[in-house]
Amino acid sequence: MIVNPVLELFPDENPCFFEGCLSVCGYTAKVARARSVRVRAWDEHGKERVIVAHGWYARILQHEIDHLNGVLYVDRMDTRTLTAV
Repeated sequence: MIVNPVLELFPDENPCFFEGCLSVCGYTAKVARARSVRVRAWDEHGKERVIVAHGWYARILQHEIDHLNGVLYVDRMDTRTLTAV
């Protein structure tokens, strides 16, 4: 568990992959996301925590932290790639 995460993106690469979300069931689209991130947060005991993530873990953290900020993948997607699944 992480509380009040602050996301830092590494500007190395932003590959596009298809993403979906239960908030928008039945659709998927390509989303560019940073390949590497650093997240500063607190754990459930109030201890500071730093997570450095790469690949899919970094993508998942970005997706979920977006939710905390009121952003869905459809706000970041390449609209030409939206498809029903």
